[in-house]
Amino acid sequence: MKEDANKVNGAPASPQPKQQESERPTKTSRPSSGVGKRIMRWMLWLIVVFGLGATVMAIFFYVPLQQKLNAAEAISKASAQKLSDYEKKIENLTAQKTDLENKNKDFQSQLDQAHLRLAFINAKSDIMAANLAVSAGDSVGARLSLEKAAVDMQVLTALLKDGALSEVLATLQQHLEQVKSKVASDANSDVITAQPDLDILLDNLSKLEDTVKN
Repeated sequence: MKEDANKVNGAPASPQPKQQESERPTKTSRPSSGVGKRIMRWMLWLIVVFGLGATVMAIFFYVPLQQKLNAAEAISKASAQKLSDYEKKIENLTAQKTDLENKNKDFQSQLDQAHLRLAFINAKSDIMAANLAVSAGDSVGARLSLEKAAVDMQVLTALLKDGALSEVLATLQQHLEQVKSKVASDANSDVITAQPDLDILLDNLSKLEDTVKN
């Protein structure tokens, strides 16, 4: 009726606004929830894969390597223990060697002292034998005994380590040579005068022996 009225009145009909189109709310664009779920699944799969890879690495590489390291450490400790035992054995052997060397030195010293005493005894015995031979008028026997005494004096010279005592012994050896010259003389008077010299020589030799003992 309005249209007809408008037409009748000669006015153009006004266009009706499209209310339905203007009343519809505009839709905003959002990411699809399906894509997010797929991304989460991929991330979970990646975590699982990395976890499995780490586990495989641990089983096939780290564990055997750790076992080898433990074995090497055990071998190292055993070697260190053996080395320590060897060092202790070496120390014990060294101590035993030192003890034996000290005992050997003591034994050698005692042996040298025994040889020295024996040399003194032999020298005094030969001088006394020479003295008895002179008393008996046996110049040949006296010379032989004095020759033996001279050899005993040489042994004493080799055994004496003290320089002062060696000088005393050298003086006694010179005295012995003088007595030997008297005994070797054809003059009976020289042979007789050799007897007091032999007594003096024997006395001085005994004093030297006492000094060495002390």
